[in-house]
Order: sequence, then structure tokens, then C-alpha cells
Amino acid sequence: MKESATTPTRPKAAGVNGLPLPNFSLLENGGQTALNAWVQSNEVFVKGTFDIAQQLLSFGQARLDDDLSTLRTMMACHDLTELAECQKQFAEKAAAQYMDQANKLTSKLTNLLSSAAAQVKAGAPAEPQV
Repeated sequence: MKESATTPTRPKAAGVNGLPLPNFSLLENGGQTALNAWVQSNEVFVKGTFDIAQQLLSFGQARLDDDLSTLRTMMACHDLTELAECQKQFAEKAAAQYMDQANKLTSKLTNLLSSAAAQVKAGAPAEPQV
């Protein structure tokens, strides 16, 4: 049997389930690149989390105000039909507001995590830029 003049090539290593192996380039320079990237992503994450917390507090306050207003309206109802209509309107409005808030928070959280991950993926510069 003749031996081939070419050296057999090794297949590229694949990670779990055919996914590529992780990129360890952030660990160059003794991990300084990774540390800088982590610090920048952490800054983005903390600012974004603060924004989300403010939005939640504002929404909670607005809901409490609406709840109190609805309670006053319910107390002024003269019969059960009027009370039932008031409760129906309250439930519809509250459900719509909660759904809207959930959509806003989902969008903000998705953008926040994408932004933080982009900082890590891109790697931070060796020297922070001012």
C-alpha cells in the first residue's frame, strides 16, 4: 500500500453539540483584557439595572394611584351593575398596563444584556478611553 505524500488533516475541534469552542483571546495579557471587558460590561449592566429599577418604581407608584382612584370610584357606585362595570374597567385597564410594562421591561432587559455582552465579546481596550 502506498503512503500519501500529504499529511492527514485533523478536523477542527467542535464544542458541545457542534458549537464552536470558546474564544479565549480575552485571557491574553494575563487576563487584563478580560478584566477590562468585564469592568466595562459591569458598568453598562449597573446603569441599565438602575434604569429598570426606576421604571419599576414609577410603574408601581402609578398603579397605586390608579388603584386608589378606582377604589374611590367603586365606593361611589349606587348599585351592583355600576360596581361590576367599574370593576370590569379597572381589570381591563390594569391588565393592559401590566402587559405593556412587562413588554417594556423585557425589551429593556434584552437590550441591557446584549449591550453588556457586546462589551465582553468586543473586549475592552487595554487603556480605558476617556
